[in-house]
Amino acid sequence: MKKIRSPFLFFCAFFLPVSYVNAVDISGIWTSDDYQCPAGVKHTEKIKIEKHDSVFTAIKLQGDDCINTGYLTFFFDSNTNLCRILATPSSVSASSLFECKIIIVDDDNFVLTAAGTTAEGVVFSKESSLPAVTVAPNLNISIPHVNYTFPDGTKDLWVDLQYVPSSDGNLLWKLNDYGINPK
Repeated sequence: MKKIRSPFLFFCAFFLPVSYVNAVDISGIWTSDDYQCPAGVKHTEKIKIEKHDSVFTAIKLQGDDCINTGYLTFFFDSNTNLCRILATPSSVSASSLFECKIIIVDDDNFVLTAAGTTAEGVVFSKESSLPAVTVAPNLNISIPHVNYTFPDGTKDLWVDLQYVPSSDGNLLWKLNDYGINPK
């Protein structure tokens, strides 16, 4: 996954036709190192974007002082190009919706800008579609994303498996812990 840092690419992205957004599915997990909240405090923004018909919703996977983990941070309707970002300006105690714009740079990068600000926008890069499974030296396994079908639908879970030594030569693991990933 490549990071965009070239001013030329950023400048050129503003001249891409808006209809190009309609042709791209921005579903997935995205991160940005350009995000600031509150203003002047940079940190990594991590969101999960899901598509529901023509509407993309972005949910925070890492919360901050402006938007908590698991909450909506912006939405975009690809049919109408309606984009709204949820923000908490420092002068306001409650969150508000502001107009925004999504500029697709390529399949792995987009820029989110908020209307009425002087900020250049936040560059998001897509995370790998295959999250890493971790196997510890003691053979315990951590799986960050597993689709599990419950009676009421499929849920995105994280799972920790504990290795159970066996004298018969079989490799066995037991479910040590699990949870539902925030949407």
